[in-house]
Amino acid sequence: MIEKAPRKAGKICRYMPWRPNLEKDDKIRLVNDASAKPKGGPSLNDLIHVGPKLHKNLVGLLISFRLRAIALTADIEKAFLQMMLDEKDRDSVRILSLKNFTQPVSPSNIEIYRSTRPPFGVNASPFLLNMVIQDLFSDEPENQWYKIGRESFYVDNLLVSTTTVVEALQLYEVLTEKLKSVGFNLREWTSNSVQFRKSIPAEKLSTKAHVSVSGLSWDVNLDTLSYKFEDKVEAHSLRTTLSCLQQVFDPLGCILPCLLDLKMFLQECWKLKLSWDQELPTPFQTRLQRLKVERNEILGITMPRFLWPQPMNGAGSLFELHTFCDASIKAYGCAVYLVSKPKSGCLVRTYSLRKVGWHP
Repeated sequence: MIEKAPRKAGKICRYMPWRPNLEKDDKIRLVNDASAKPKGGPSLNDLIHVGPKLHKNLVGLLISFRLRAIALTADIEKAFLQMMLDEKDRDSVRILSLKNFTQPVSPSNIEIYRSTRPPFGVNASPFLLNMVIQDLFSDEPENQWYKIGRESFYVDNLLVSTTTVVEALQLYEVLTEKLKSVGFNLREWTSNSVQFRKSIPAEKLSTKAHVSVSGLSWDVNLDTLSYKFEDKVEAHSLRTTLSCLQQVFDPLGCILPCLLDLKMFLQECWKLKLSWDQELPTPFQTRLQRLKVERNEILGITMPRFLWPQPMNGAGSLFELHTFCDASIKAYGCAVYLVSKPKSGCLVRTYSLRKVGWHP
């Protein structure tokens, strides 16, 4: 949200470039570029203190999401727009616009606006939102549901799992009401539990059968996770090859070995000392097309969302960490397995984290 700014600015004043972005629903969204640098000077993002990361590490959040039988996701509707910037800080996020777009640029045809909310594109905005959420759920430190509220948001997305449907519904009630008390609408709830979905109001539910979970695709009905990306890049240069690699987001490291050949190929391309957009030699392009076909096979990989058939604190269960690492001339890797051993019977399920790298 923006307001008209006074011609006379405060002590601190910055102007951000912006552009309109047409969304799928034909709505126009204002996109700010807080990283744009004036000639010989720093950008707004260079000057602003980003703030510490208050949310849980993404890997830890995804592991927590997979530990229990009932999985839940939700998001805060227009979260950033619910926070008000202090008036003395608003001149830091000014923008310029034309009064009449059919007329040429002139001092009399320029209107000055400034944001009243933390703008998209400003690097401190996620910290400000997380600071509000942390503060909101800190008034009762011993409350188990408030503790989950403090630890289970990644920016404006809730990612959590519970042992039972009863716990899930209690969590829904507590978080929804607490966030509502400060104007936040926690909506788009999704769960693999049909009972949970039938127990909450329809307007709070998401109708999607596949939900994006930190770069992974969660099939709500089958309760499985898979990888998703669109193969739209026609790779033929260093820039497009790097883009091809970065399309796959894998925070848990489950498919890192599948991408190793592509990473090593990119390393070979660097040795050619080509410019970013210069075409790769024909033999390299042929290899790249083969590697892209292999990469696309990742789309067929699915894995269960729920890791353990019994609670982690099951009586008599034993848990062990098994670590393996190895290296070759070209690459090195490490895998850590969490192994569940019930008191009686054979091993039930393992979970692993992987890290793979290549020699410089």
